[in-house]
Amino acid sequence: MSTQGGFARAYVPASHAIHAYRAEVQLRAKAAGVVPGTDPLSVEIVATFARPMSHLNKKGVRATAPALPRPDVDNLAKGILDALGELWGNDSCVAALSVEKCYGTEGRTSVTINAI
Repeated sequence: MSTQGGFARAYVPASHAIHAYRAEVQLRAKAAGVVPGTDPLSVEIVATFARPMSHLNKKGVRATAPALPRPDVDNLAKGILDALGELWGNDSCVAALSVEKCYGTEGRTSVTINAI
């Protein structure tokens, strides 16, 4: 947040990692054939995070390790929808949204888009 002329404004610094993430989402969406349209869309996001070694011991997952990864699901969705919205013109065409986060053996994000 910053203030300018007595008004607060939110911004994301140019060096923030979200910019590279959004660019990658757009690149992958274009490669998958995602095109702008006028139909309402359903978007399903599954974000799988690799569990850090600090969560593990010789017997498996430590009892004190968190059950879920740190980012909030609304922030995960925002990064992806903002990136896709730049392809679509905006993300207001999304009528249904499902977001899931979990730990897995490797980090990955899966996005499924369907016309309603």
